[in-house]
Amino acid sequence: MVKNSRERKSGSGWLNKALVGAAAFLVVLGLVFGGVLWWQGRGGHLPSLPTEEAAKPPQPPKGQGAQCPDVRLFAVGGTHESKESDDPFNPTTTAIPDMPAMLWAITQPINEQYNKEGSDKKADAYTLPYNAGFKVLVSNNPNEKSFDQSVAQGVQALEDVLKRTASECPATKYFVVGYSQGAVVVGDVANVIGNDDKAVVPADRILGMVLLSDGRRQPGVGQDVGTKVNGIGVEVALKDSPFLPLVSAFGGFTMQGPREGGFGKLQDEVFEICGTGDQICDQDPNIAKDAGAQAALPGQLLGASGHHLEVHTSYGTTTYWKSDEGKPAVDWIKDKALSLIASAPNTH
Repeated sequence: MVKNSRERKSGSGWLNKALVGAAAFLVVLGLVFGGVLWWQGRGGHLPSLPTEEAAKPPQPPKGQGAQCPDVRLFAVGGTHESKESDDPFNPTTTAIPDMPAMLWAITQPINEQYNKEGSDKKADAYTLPYNAGFKVLVSNNPNEKSFDQSVAQGVQALEDVLKRTASECPATKYFVVGYSQGAVVVGDVANVIGNDDKAVVPADRILGMVLLSDGRRQPGVGQDVGTKVNGIGVEVALKDSPFLPLVSAFGGFTMQGPREGGFGKLQDEVFEICGTGDQICDQDPNIAKDAGAQAALPGQLLGASGHHLEVHTSYGTTTYWKSDEGKPAVDWIKDKALSLIASAPNTH
């Protein structure tokens, strides 16, 4: 009997110790948990363990609205090919009566094929409305801006619409093309995006940018496509000319020279196209030393002499430029855009 009593006391003692130990553990756990909550409430943060989801690379956002295309083509027309009042999806302004603007051969087919209501859009084409001016001393249009003023307005307008589209359509990618004055606008924006991580949109949103007759063209800056020319952009060639004030006074352009930093991260995504004899992009590098050549330049650019305008307006033919496959410039650009659109991921 004594033995059984001792066994019961011994078993009871063990149980009591276990209960006391458990209670103490719970008290300590409560204090620790309470301390963590207090610490977090004062702004502290516990390090989180990596999860399988967090370890995955970031994916592009999906589920954007049906109005947002997978790819948006932005087109920036040349001098007198645009107005601030133009409808960006149905522009009507042309530089030459009864002749379509240069980039319509690219934008219209894309909108006809892809920009349709009632379904998720694969692509659309937006033509930038801006002044596109070249106010000379004898201009009859008081609202026309000088070349420098117009380019600055175009750059701001393009940056604004890129930023707005990025906000409204966070997964949309961009293909951008500019012609003549519009090529300077697009090239200047490409320079900023390629060299500034805090630019209006990150470089990885850009599928490609095409500069068709770029006045600031430099060989080897960007990708030279198709026919190769020996000259450089007129704004680079005349940057250090001692006669520049006379030339600038005529057309309100001050020759900005090369783009500092080139295209940076976009070096492989920017394509330069220039026809042989186009004095906007294929200018004699030695013209800065030739006063006579500079005196003749305004008349040549405006078509009063020489065959510059014939070259400058012939990018729909292969007379002065053709791709390696033998295509005219506008066809090469359109096919490039369609190829990028076809391979772009669905963002809806």
